[in-house]
Formats: sequence, C-alpha cells, structure tokens
Amino acid sequence: MEQGKETGAGGALKEGALLDGWKVVKLLAKGGMAEVYEVEDVQLGVRYALKLFTYERGEQEAVRWRFFAEGRLLAKLRHPRLVGVYAIGEDEASGRPYFVMDLVLDPEGRPRTLADAGAEGVDEDQVAMWYEDLRDGLEYIHKKGILHRDLKLQNVLVGPDGHVVLSDFGVAQIFNPKLRADLGLSAEQTLVAARRGQRQVMGSVGYLAPEVEMGVEASEASDWYALGVLVFRLLTGVWCDARTDVAGDLETYNPVWTQILPKLLHLNPAGRECPSWRELEKARREEEAFQSEKAYEDARGKLRRAKKAKKWLIGLLAAAIAAACACGGGLAWFYSRATAERLPSFELLCALPMDGQSTDDGDEMSRADFELAQIDAWVLTHRLLADVESGKTTRARAAEQVRRLSQLASDDDGVDSYFEPQDEYEQLSEPAALARMLGDMADRLEGKTPQ
Repeated sequence: MEQGKETGAGGALKEGALLDGWKVVKLLAKGGMAEVYEVEDVQLGVRYALKLFTYERGEQEAVRWRFFAEGRLLAKLRHPRLVGVYAIGEDEASGRPYFVMDLVLDPEGRPRTLADAGAEGVDEDQVAMWYEDLRDGLEYIHKKGILHRDLKLQNVLVGPDGHVVLSDFGVAQIFNPKLRADLGLSAEQTLVAARRGQRQVMGSVGYLAPEVEMGVEASEASDWYALGVLVFRLLTGVWCDARTDVAGDLETYNPVWTQILPKLLHLNPAGRECPSWRELEKARREEEAFQSEKAYEDARGKLRRAKKAKKWLIGLLAAAIAAACACGGGLAWFYSRATAERLPSFELLCALPMDGQSTDDGDEMSRADFELAQIDAWVLTHRLLADVESGKTTRARAAEQVRRLSQLASDDDGVDSYFEPQDEYEQLSEPAALARMLGDMADRLEGKTPQ
C-alpha cells in the first residue's frame, strides 16, 4: 500500500490506493467488522469487491479468525446464488486481513441489497424470482453441511441480471466433517468462537426462528424461517412474528404464497418446509387450465343437449301438425279457433327453405339452422296467430308485428334488447336464420310470395 496515502476520512482507503496489487476504485459499504471496496486488478484490469477487516474492539482475535474462516469457506463454494471468493491475504502495512470476491452490482451498476429493494417496493413476480434464487442457494449450502444462520435483507445482493446472491457467511455453522477438516476447524469449533464455554445465539433480531431464540441449536429449518421472514417482508411490507396471521395477510396475493409462507414460518421446526414456488405455480396454472377446459366442455355439452332437444321438438311439432291436419283440425288444435277466419297451416306460413339458401345478407345457412329457427318462430308467433284466429287482431296487424320481429332478429341491438328478457325464450337460434323465417312468414300473412 502507498504509505501516507492509503486512508482517507474516517480511516477508509482513498481512491487510487494500492493494496497488494488491487487498486481502490471506491468504497461500497461499511460495517462494524469490515469495509467493502470496489477494486481493480492492476495486472488484468478486472474489477472485484475487496472486503477488508477493520474491527478494532474487544475480542479482536476471535473476530479476526472468524473473518479469515468466512473467506476460506466462500472460496470453497461455487454456486450462481453465492458470492464467490478468489483471493485472501493480509495487508503488509496495516496487518489487516482481506479477501477478494465477486463484484455484485445491480442492473444500474449500483451496490444494492434487498433492504434497498424493499424500500423501493417490488412486485410479486420479482419476489418469486428472488425466493427461488435464495431457496436454490440455501439448498446448495445445506447439502454441503453448512447453515448460514444470518439470512436477512442486508446480506442478499442484487446482481446485474436482477437475480440475487447470498453473502456474509461470518456466522455460518459447518457440520460437514471433511469441509471442517479442509478449513482447519476442530470438532468443537464453528465459524464463531465459543466464549467462556457458553453457546452464543447467532443471527439477527427479527429473523431468528422461535426455537433458536429459546436456545435450541440452529438447523436447516431455522434458515428457512429467516427466508420466510425476508420474503413476507418484501411481499407485504410488514414484519411478521408469532402473532401474525400469515395466511390471512396473503389473501390478495398469488395463492401459491399461502402454500409456501405458512410452511416456512411454522412455529414448530418439524413442521417447516421450503417448497419450490416454480413447481407450485406450474401446478396451479395447469389446474386452472384444466378447470377452464372442463368448464368449456361442460358448456359445449349443454349446448349440444339443447340443440338435440330442439330437434326433438321439431319432430314432435311436425308429427302433431300432421296428426291434427289428418283429423281436419289444422292449426285449430294448437290455437283454439274462435272465428271463421282460418289461417294457412304453420308449416305453410313458416316453410323451411331449400338446402343451401342464404339469408338476406348473403350468409350461408344450413338446413339445421333453419329448423331451429322454425321452432323459435313458432314460440314467438303462436300467440299472435291464435289472436288472429280468435278475432282479437287482424291478419294485416299480425303481419306487421311479425315483420317487426324479423327486423329485431336481424339487428344485434334488437336481439339484446328484446329477445333475451323473454321468460319463455331461453336460447335464441341463429338470428339471421330466424330473421329470414319471420320475414317470409310476414310476406305469406300479407298474401305475398316470399322472395
């Protein structure tokens, strides 16, 4: 380090200062135990982050040992969701240890943690991605026999791709015997020195699992609890504790969270789980798609049954008309004639067109469409025709009203305003076909030949 130029105000390294081949660019963060700088490798021109030990209070050696152990541990771990360490050393001039690690900056090139992101506000999709990132990182270290024990917003860095990276393993606990041996840890040691033979509770207030607060040894489940606190805070903006109605507070969010957070925040560590948001969301969407398809198929089935019922009614109506005509009753069997005026049979008034004929606007209609329209025409006009035969109205007025119905059927607004509210009318057939049938009926009532 350049003597006399290595520090600035407050003891921080000055911009441009050299430390064992690393040139200081700027100070990124400062804590009680260390300072983090953006540095550049003077030989390669590549930038990294350098964490420099600055602790100068009581039990300095124990904390110093912990700092070295953190650097050696991270150097042995390689995972995209963990900060990587590439060099470790000790400044000759000051005697302070340091280690060089990944420079993690957000998409705008700023040093940012989830504590900063939470203050800015984040959406559900972003939280879901970060949850999956941290779950993957925790799963990796747990398989390695490591507990983080201090997962919190300030220890999670936002990277250039928007994903997050887990950092600060200063109070991690290692159970893997081989890894402990590689790091030179004795069977009694963890990354935190025991003091006066008493076990220390490690972690941050607000993130500690209930059992850890009561003195029970930390476990994978206690890391999961801290993850639950962190995600709940990002999602809702609220800190949770044993009194929090987790499921109730999540009613307005994606229902997948109600399958995750209550399990992460379970008061009993034996009841905790850390499920995959990605897998649960995939299952939820598949279930929604299945239910939507089922509802669609149910609707199609109802429509098919309705059409079959109408066709059955057509046959029944035709048979009834034929039987009545054979008995000499004609339409009097349907309308209870009370006058000498006699209308042509309904089949003649509302005759089915030949196959392949089109509507007035040129749309091609199938014979089935016209058969359904014939039933609708009968439903809409049978009272009117009965009034003609009983003398309550004239044939000319009836023709005028039938022509009005034809116009309404051919007009979308008319269909919505007139036909749908009819109590006896549940399902309108093809409106264009119905308009054609009613128009022809009006012509025949007036004594004209339909065009």
